[in-house]
Amino acid sequence: MNSLLIYPHELRSSHDAVVARPRELEHLQRIIKNPQKIKITLLNQGIGYARVASINQSECVLEQIELTPHGKKPWAVLFVALSRPLTMKKIIEHGTTMGVKEFIFYRAEKSEKSYAQSKILDLKELQSLCELGLQQSTLYYEAPKIHVLPNHLDQLIQSYPLKNRFILDLGTRQNFAQYFNTTPAIHSDELAICAFGPESGFTDDDLRQFKQHHFQSISISSTVLRLEHAVYYTLGQLELFRSKP
Repeated sequence: MNSLLIYPHELRSSHDAVVARPRELEHLQRIIKNPQKIKITLLNQGIGYARVASINQSECVLEQIELTPHGKKPWAVLFVALSRPLTMKKIIEHGTTMGVKEFIFYRAEKSEKSYAQSKILDLKELQSLCELGLQQSTLYYEAPKIHVLPNHLDQLIQSYPLKNRFILDLGTRQNFAQYFNTTPAIHSDELAICAFGPESGFTDDDLRQFKQHHFQSISISSTVLRLEHAVYYTLGQLELFRSKP
């Protein structure tokens, strides 16, 4: 945990808060020996610092909360085919850390139907994973939106900007460097929208559906990657092609 997440309802004032979540208290008690300043993430408001005034087994009292101007808005939207629960768990947690604004988990033709009943898709579990991701990051502070099995995938796709749409496609050799050699970099206030197939891959119909919505085929590696690694590779590479504010 690189930053302590604070929910707005935990604030006593604009400068003080009380955190009583067991997981966070256990972690803080292991690392906080004396009152000191720590990094905090105020959910959906910003990142900054706070002083630990006191801590015990039931609560941590924070004071002198001060937000800094260094927090950033998330910038990526991911369409991810339903996959193994552990894979989806990793994608949500680490994708949040890397700046994902929205996750859309959809059923591709080769998606295993049983994955739709996974406990990982429970709202509380999803919130917990996003929380872990934000506490790892010291840059992003907004909780991502998560759509699970939307009824009208085409309509949802159409609600996003036409620019900067990419789909991982094993049938192409075009990489991001080649694509951005002829296309302007992603502006800092623009979204990048990426589509990923299931672990067993896209079918032709899956690819056709996304390409009809102007998704550009991209290759990110000369080898076949696990789905969660493909997500990390993609976000890491795209970050290099985002213009600085």
